[in-house]
Amino acid sequence: MDCLESGLNDILNLEDALGWKVCNDLSGLLRPDKFIVYFESTAPLFSLGDRLQERLDGVPSHGVPFTAELGGNGLLSWGLDPPRLSGGPGASLSESWRTWLADRIAGALWQSRQQGLRGERACEAALLRLQTTGVDIDRWMPTEPLFGKTGPGD
Repeated sequence: MDCLESGLNDILNLEDALGWKVCNDLSGLLRPDKFIVYFESTAPLFSLGDRLQERLDGVPSHGVPFTAELGGNGLLSWGLDPPRLSGGPGASLSESWRTWLADRIAGALWQSRQQGLRGERACEAALLRLQTTGVDIDRWMPTEPLFGKTGPGD
């Protein structure tokens, strides 16, 4: 059994996973997040990450922007999706961490430009705004009290 098949078996046999999704067409294959597993807490997330990191050693990575590293080589990472805000129509479709973050980055950059900042100064001001909203910009993960927790299930 090769390393990818072994890693896939690890994922498919998880009891703690809430669900998973995998790319199913060419555009999905080109995305950096080709396979996603959802967890309620960090313990099974980090356990699976350790197993996959070992099994997938040497597999080339296509890192996922604005996610927290699990293995240090860009192959595995995690994010925390914002909570659903209502129980109404569309409530099952929550905004992703990267969409939430990209919206805030764009807003922070726009505010910087409105204040007359350009180039590096605008970027620095935008990053500072992100930090004050609860984003660890070094590891691209939430900090307290963003969403009321620092990781899935915490």
